[in-house]
Amino acid sequence: MNIRYALKAIGLAAVLAVASSAVNATTYDFSYTFDTGDVITGSFTGSPTGPVGSGDVAVLGNISASLNAQPLVGSGSLYGYHYTAAGSDCGNCWSLGSAVASTNPLLNNFAFVDTPTLSGFSNYFYVIPWPNGNNPEATQYYSVGLGVVGVPSSYIDYYNGNFIPANWSLTAAVPEPSTWAMMILGFLGVGFMAYRRKNSNQSFRLA
Repeated sequence: MNIRYALKAIGLAAVLAVASSAVNATTYDFSYTFDTGDVITGSFTGSPTGPVGSGDVAVLGNISASLNAQPLVGSGSLYGYHYTAAGSDCGNCWSLGSAVASTNPLLNNFAFVDTPTLSGFSNYFYVIPWPNGNNPEATQYYSVGLGVVGVPSSYIDYYNGNFIPANWSLTAAVPEPSTWAMMILGFLGVGFMAYRRKNSNQSFRLA
């Protein structure tokens, strides 16, 4: 195969692969520090949703979370729920899927639970639009002893505690080295094609 066409194919494939991965899903890291000082961190794959610039991210899957660096029970198999009665007090208004996390702390609507049904769960963490006094968002964490024998079950911010917007963080993770390599390969291929085309055009004119 002509080297020019081979490089063209490689460059196009690399650019398309990177573009496709960027459009379909990105890994996001989240962190929240409770008013108790406990810190929950984790990640999920998601894609931007809602109005442009809103910072909203649709949670697609691969959810994991840890409390104070201790993985939650079922971590890696957590499920995303959303609260269906925004602004209202409703204990049973949850639906699997359509969870939204946001860079805007006041636009979060998600619950990460380790079961696909709201029964028999071992732990959960949520930030939802459930009014709590003057605060439009509420948060809570629950765990059955983090799966450690002898460690009792516990709540943090029991019954919709005081959500602190400034303590919430959501960021897109840094691309994997393989992704960077593919991007560089794609750009090199495209650049080489442009260079060859330029030289080819010059030769034609001189002839």
